[in-house]
Amino acid sequence: MALWLTDLPADCTYQELLAAITDTGKVFSTHITHPVAHHAGCAATIAFFTHEEAQTLLLRTAKGQFMVRGAVPCVRWNTNKSDGGGGSMSPLSRVLRISGKPQFVNQNYLAHYLQVVKGIYYDTGAFILTPGPYGNEVEWRFTSYRAQAELAFKAITKELAGQMIAWYGEDPCR
Repeated sequence: MALWLTDLPADCTYQELLAAITDTGKVFSTHITHPVAHHAGCAATIAFFTHEEAQTLLLRTAKGQFMVRGAVPCVRWNTNKSDGGGGSMSPLSRVLRISGKPQFVNQNYLAHYLQVVKGIYYDTGAFILTPGPYGNEVEWRFTSYRAQAELAFKAITKELAGQMIAWYGEDPCR
């Protein structure tokens, strides 16, 4: 369920790569490898929750419908297998929605808690904060479900339940 992408721009970011993936399916994980020695561009592994979702991106690439900065990358099946994550109908996602008191539901507090207190390393596709009359709501788009969103969800629901609630949101790549 994982794809191997090459010929990406040398300075390609997670945000840029994930923004280019639309109408394919839920992304399970993303990893970018930056240029080394004799390679001019980046490479990346994108794993989806299902084989069909990965195949959708592969077919869209073959039709020239998937581009990063106006160029079509080389996309093929990854030889390192990924187990995906429970299918496209599963509520699991790399996107977390978090709602609660403004002093806790903000980028500074949440980043400090995850990185310093819990020791969780993460890359963020996007952090969208919406202040409301009864508290803040955040849509936090991680680049991986398994290594990032799942760990953050468990930490928040186990240890910060009095200050906020968390649930899985819709993946914009879907």
